[in-house]
Amino acid sequence: MKISVIGCGNMAGAIMGGMIKNGLVSPEEVTASDVFEPARQRVRNNLGIKTVSDNADCVKGADLVLFAVKPGSFVGAAAGLSEVITKDQLVLSIMAGKSIADLESVLGSDKKIVRLMPNTPALVGAGITGYCPNGNVSEEEMPVVRRVIESFSEAEQVPESLMGVVTSLSGSSPAYVYMFIEAMADAAVADGMPRDKAYHFAAQTVLGSAKMVLETGQKTRRVPGKCVAGGKLRDIVASKTPIYKDGKIVGLMGHFIDVSKQKAEQKRIKLLSYSDDLTGTMNMRGLMDSGLRYVESYDFRSMDFAMIILDIMDFHRLNGLYGHDWGNMCLKCVADRILECIGVRGITSRPGGARFIVLYQFEDRRDVEELEKELKEEVEKIQKIGDLSCTLYASIGSAYYSDCESIERLHQNAMDMMLSNKKKMDS
Repeated sequence: MKISVIGCGNMAGAIMGGMIKNGLVSPEEVTASDVFEPARQRVRNNLGIKTVSDNADCVKGADLVLFAVKPGSFVGAAAGLSEVITKDQLVLSIMAGKSIADLESVLGSDKKIVRLMPNTPALVGAGITGYCPNGNVSEEEMPVVRRVIESFSEAEQVPESLMGVVTSLSGSSPAYVYMFIEAMADAAVADGMPRDKAYHFAAQTVLGSAKMVLETGQKTRRVPGKCVAGGKLRDIVASKTPIYKDGKIVGLMGHFIDVSKQKAEQKRIKLLSYSDDLTGTMNMRGLMDSGLRYVESYDFRSMDFAMIILDIMDFHRLNGLYGHDWGNMCLKCVADRILECIGVRGITSRPGGARFIVLYQFEDRRDVEELEKELKEEVEKIQKIGDLSCTLYASIGSAYYSDCESIERLHQNAMDMMLSNKKKMDS
């Protein structure tokens, strides 16, 4: 396969180097062009490829043409190429912000065009590239495109409507990761660690954490862990708070919360038999005791909390149909899903029947809305209890303590909301 590359910058060099290193092509099968001789000389010396100064000469006879110039230079670089590039050649572009329509308007709508968005880690063979083809690229040609991308990067096909998201997510975010690593290293240096070792520890930690997310499905939201502080092993939870501007999320602020006291409190409550024997959640007594502590936290630290009431719809009919053993297994399964969703930031109780109550401390009300949606989805994912298939539906309502400043009114408002939603679902 003959490859032509227009542009000899760092990313172009990384892409050509990846294709050659991974045996997709040989150096003799690659030709690159650039208006600057020093750029041509660099890739010629590093990769052993042929370079030319004329773009038309570069693309003639190629199976695949890659545009790797700056977006603002595209029109000049492509001048006259609409008559040179044939409709049988694959045309790839890594120019940020240049849509398929932009490329077709210059090269012709009959050309086979694939838009790519790599990121800078591709320079070390550890990047990820989003890509999308136009309608002229056949299904049989897509594996070729993917093989080219995978020679220098991970590859993910996305619709073009998401290419802007790819640009902001993977294209821009490495800069923020570098800042994060730098900040961690600075803190270590301030505590006496040599900078080279600080960079190694910080960068390897980020690399290992990313690998855990990819390989084990490690959650990145409300992640529990442990650390040593003040000579004692502490339980912590990592979380993040959205930063809003004009109603839109413009960033995220990560933080760690010491939940050692909450962990100890959970153990104390269990010892005092505040738990529901069937589900392992709290009973009503435990809920009321915890509610008082949440009120104290609100009064002294202005830590707001919500009450979420979840009711399993039609449970009594299903329990009568399948039997009490099935009903007990169902309640235990639902409780497990709720406990997994709320983590250590909330308290779950089952005051009776198929109704669950959650007390949840939050930084932003959007966190509660997100949790409600997550709880409903997790319960309604349950498709089988024991050996029996089933479909469960959950009605959910919530209220905020800061709107009520009374546990009784909080409970009543959450109950009213849950019953209202239940009525809508029944109708």
